[in-house]
Amino acid sequence: MAEPVWIGVGEKANANQDFDNKRLKEKGKECEKDKYYVPVNSDDLKEMLKPVRSNMHLHDLILKMVKLTGLISVTFKDLLIPGEGTGTGFIQRIRRVLGRCPCPECKDHTNTRRYAILSVATALHVLHEDPESCKSTIDVKFIRETVKMILDYDDKTKDPEKCPSLYGYRISDTDKDIDVNSDWCCIEFVSHKMDLVSDLEKTLTEFQDLQKTVYNYFKQDHKYKGHVIIIGHPHGLQKQLSFSKTMAERKPLKEVRDTQRWCRYKYDATTCQGFS
Repeated sequence: MAEPVWIGVGEKANANQDFDNKRLKEKGKECEKDKYYVPVNSDDLKEMLKPVRSNMHLHDLILKMVKLTGLISVTFKDLLIPGEGTGTGFIQRIRRVLGRCPCPECKDHTNTRRYAILSVATALHVLHEDPESCKSTIDVKFIRETVKMILDYDDKTKDPEKCPSLYGYRISDTDKDIDVNSDWCCIEFVSHKMDLVSDLEKTLTEFQDLQKTVYNYFKQDHKYKGHVIIIGHPHGLQKQLSFSKTMAERKPLKEVRDTQRWCRYKYDATTCQGFS
């Protein structure tokens, strides 16, 4: 798992600073791996996906995953860890709620309204340089004041601030109770923009249906089995895809929840800071 990009560490942070896209772009220009990534809307991606079009379920599954993947932005306001961190998150679950929306836009309102809580898988080190410390020190206030998820930020988008976004709510789960060397976590985000929520719900349902179909298909030996496609935001920039050239090596770590396993994969797909 790639390490996050930390921008401005050691500088005094502006308590009201927004996502600093200009500085992230400058950081990204220094990276020599950019040539290996495939933009979401490029002809190169269409070319890369040609081999899997024989299995349209797999092809469509990849596109749904792209839609459910977003940029996690962390703006640090304290002087101990000033600056910005970025990472990548994947929407795993959405549930609707009727109550007082906890997002910053609604903090001065007491009326109940419909909103949604969206569970997003990411890495703890996106929130803190020290994941072990993070498990015990990151509180709800930190998440709600500093963390958001930016959606649809890809090669067609110039300004991430104009993209739809979700507001951080709380950390709902980590791997702290599972005896493996990992820093997986689940962050809950909120939104009361129900048109956006409905669109994401539809995409998630379609993804889950396709996931079952593709899983059953790949239980049989197949030429694409074991290859890796990674979707992420390298250096906090637009969404990109990275493809492996060889099959991944899988190492099971622990049995959890019936037949589920925690596994570690070794692969040759290129990644950068911010892909976590």
